[in-house]
Amino acid sequence: MSIGIFLCFLFCLFNRFSFADPLYYRSAGSGFWDQRTTWETSADAGFSSLLPVAVAPDSSVGTIFIQAGDTVIIRDTLTIDEVIVEEGGVLVYGNYPSVLTIHNGQGTDLLVYGTFEDSGPENLTWRLGASWMFGSNGTMIRTRSTSATAWRDHYENGIASIPATSNWILRKQNTDQPSLSSVSSYYGNLIVENFTASFWNANVVGSKITGISSAPVIKGNFEIGTGGLNGVKFYSQNSAVNRIAVKGNVSIGATSELRLEDAPTTSGASGLEIGGDLVVHGTLSYDPVEVTDQNRMIRFSGTNDQYISGEGNISIYNLTNHKTSGNLILNRALTVDHIITLEEGAFMLHQNTLSLPNSATNALSRINGWIVSETSDQASTLTWKIDIIGMIYEFPFGKNKQQYIPFRFSLQQGNAGVVKVSTYATSVANLPLPVFPVFINNLDVNGSDYALHTVDRFWYIDCEAGCTATLEFSYSTDERPSGSSPLQARRFNTLTNLWEDPLCCQTQNAQSVKIPNVTAFAEWTLMEENDALQIREQQSSSVVLNRHEPTSLYPSPFSDELFIRYEQPCDSELWIEIENQLGRKIFTRSWYSKKGSYCLPLDLSTLPEKGLMIVKLIRNDSIETFKLVRE
Repeated sequence: MSIGIFLCFLFCLFNRFSFADPLYYRSAGSGFWDQRTTWETSADAGFSSLLPVAVAPDSSVGTIFIQAGDTVIIRDTLTIDEVIVEEGGVLVYGNYPSVLTIHNGQGTDLLVYGTFEDSGPENLTWRLGASWMFGSNGTMIRTRSTSATAWRDHYENGIASIPATSNWILRKQNTDQPSLSSVSSYYGNLIVENFTASFWNANVVGSKITGISSAPVIKGNFEIGTGGLNGVKFYSQNSAVNRIAVKGNVSIGATSELRLEDAPTTSGASGLEIGGDLVVHGTLSYDPVEVTDQNRMIRFSGTNDQYISGEGNISIYNLTNHKTSGNLILNRALTVDHIITLEEGAFMLHQNTLSLPNSATNALSRINGWIVSETSDQASTLTWKIDIIGMIYEFPFGKNKQQYIPFRFSLQQGNAGVVKVSTYATSVANLPLPVFPVFINNLDVNGSDYALHTVDRFWYIDCEAGCTATLEFSYSTDERPSGSSPLQARRFNTLTNLWEDPLCCQTQNAQSVKIPNVTAFAEWTLMEENDALQIREQQSSSVVLNRHEPTSLYPSPFSDELFIRYEQPCDSELWIEIENQLGRKIFTRSWYSKKGSYCLPLDLSTLPEKGLMIVKLIRNDSIETFKLVRE
């Protein structure tokens, strides 16, 4: 060693261990921390003049910088403080036999603007008062099963102040299981990824969310398997009273899964609270044998529009919409297996289908929210399994918070199966007319255009199975035609391309019309009841001995259902007989009727023939004969 180099070495040692101002260090390139060639040093923080590096830095020197583009790996036991990882720089606590200690120096002892990777074999040792902090885009990568609790507890100013744009990455890259902290924890973006050659099932303590006293808060996005080399199955077994709050998006990669479960030893749990979008390219699932419903609930409560999208498999047990501003918008078909709760705001179907397989009438529960199905091609539909006779199923459609226009379906007979309902408003004069699934090209009645006498709204109803039901249509005040006549529901006949005569026994309420005994379901609207819209009487040859109002049978032609509207002048027995065109009797029925006006539905689905039919209504003083066609 030359005399000059030796003297320089002594000078550096004197500066390092004397009471003079400490030296500053910065990385000079990528390398191991303990190698002198990794570093540059200077007596000033601006590094205006560089000094020879005698030894690698530790907590006894001044501020240490890891520069952008450099990766520095710790492989020996080391104590550090006042370390700044610049944006683009990487500091790695490597998987070597060593212990890393964070010393309590001046200010924040570890400031991460770039990336810190915790892959060491031991838990970090934190001196009393030692702290660390993220910059706005800082990243923590954890690859080992060592405890994450100390990282939570030593965050400068408390972990709740962690930036929403920072990243906490659980990265599996060997046989070890990277861990996170669940209780009273906050994260910026929480990212779970797998860089091994096989699928990672993260169902181990430490690698899943298991909050007890409080659930974690994710201030940014929650991403499962959106990066990496292979898929991951991540578990939430939160058992805290509060939900896991995700302020940003929840995204699931194509080969990955997020599983919502109860903790094995508790009946608590509270599911997910999402403030951003739900994007599922892989699988979102829940445990079907949970003790409680709450852990299988997803609640949307962001202040902007939120979207449910992705081509993956989504299984949601309970869904709650709580939108004080913005809308929840479907960008894909969705099935909610148990209950949808509309607490606040709009749930927009957006040309997609929302399905409810739960046939309980409270499976769709409304507080102040509503569902928007405002699509002219009726690609926006709400489907609900309906099988309880006598109960009212309310489809909670609305236009806004002040204009709630529910559709109600009450099963009278049979099993409706899956009932599909769509509704949408039109503009003045009812344009555009529907084109799908039922093509409608007119609003003509008796040869006249009644667009101005029709509410500016259409409904489409379809039932999976045959049934008889009562329907109730609601509309907003601005959709009602200008006339003062009562409204009647009318059904569009796709075979004749005409609006059928109104079915009997309809009742009008404020902004709704109710119609019983419906057995055929298609496109509907509401039209004013005036002279031109009265039910047309069928031509008949009658033997009438006592005067009473003429009888009408409709629709004509009919299929499996026929309505008889008649006036009964006195109490008596009546008979209905149907003959085919050869005069052979193929149907008969009798009943006792008191004086009054009636509308009688007849189920003729069992008639063995079609074509021309002779229908006779027989009373003790008259016989009325009608010719009708059965399709």
